[in-house]
Amino acid sequence: MVPKVSTEKQDKDDANKRWFQLSDLVAAQMNLDDEVQAFRNEVVGTPLVPWSGLVDWIEAVKSSETGPSGYIRFPQPLGTHIERSADGHYSASPPIKDLGRSIGRSSETLLFAGPSDTWVRVVLPVIGGLLDYLRRLSEDLTGCGWTKAQAAIFLVCGVTPLIEPIRIRHQHAAIQRGLQFSWAERIVMEIDPTVSPSEVAQQYREARQRAGHSRHRSLGAKHRALATFELDAGVRNGLSEWEAWNQAHPQWAYSQPSNFRRDLARAKIRFLHPDRLIGQSRINQSLDVPDEWPE
Repeated sequence: MVPKVSTEKQDKDDANKRWFQLSDLVAAQMNLDDEVQAFRNEVVGTPLVPWSGLVDWIEAVKSSETGPSGYIRFPQPLGTHIERSADGHYSASPPIKDLGRSIGRSSETLLFAGPSDTWVRVVLPVIGGLLDYLRRLSEDLTGCGWTKAQAAIFLVCGVTPLIEPIRIRHQHAAIQRGLQFSWAERIVMEIDPTVSPSEVAQQYREARQRAGHSRHRSLGAKHRALATFELDAGVRNGLSEWEAWNQAHPQWAYSQPSNFRRDLARAKIRFLHPDRLIGQSRINQSLDVPDEWPE
């Protein structure tokens, strides 16, 4: 989401007032920082860029710079030494003629946002250019409790970032091989240690609701056993899966094999995809069960 700043109109009650005051104090301190002042004198100039003009400013700087914006990573050959010359350039001795087969590519991104943006913008800066300078310094300033985007806005525009007592990020489940890995979904919270446990619980409750898990019901012991039941156990023992289940769990025995197979499939879906039945047909295919079961 777009970074918050202390100039936003919010209800500054006693509980929140401290964080606005702390944000102003930290920003005032960082305005005096030597690296911040050097960057502004060298790159931005006077006056600073208004926040409303930040997007245009970054686009103008980016269009004026040329050069690579990505890195190549490869193994250092045996017997090769990397040396740094007086002008800061690196060279390999002896020269590397074959990069081998294990090559990786990566890039560094600059994060920022305009005042009307609802999401953070991303740009690939030219390595060693002015925007790369902004990226590196904004990453250094995250130690103040700011996000990278907040720091970039501060450096170019002087807008005070709001230091939040609780920062929440919803880490969505990855989708690979046509399946949603719902079990890997996470709510990530960064919490100031002075925040009360009750406030943490309230913020988590609200984040959980936004993520669609407000009505979550955990699986009972029977359905957990169904979801983790070893299907080939019966085959090894000369029994059908249904018979093997009834033998292993007589307290939850099934009179009908169709009901057993139906509940087995549903239990796996609910265990792997809590509160999510999206893509159930594809999930059933991965579990090698049909979409519909006879009652």
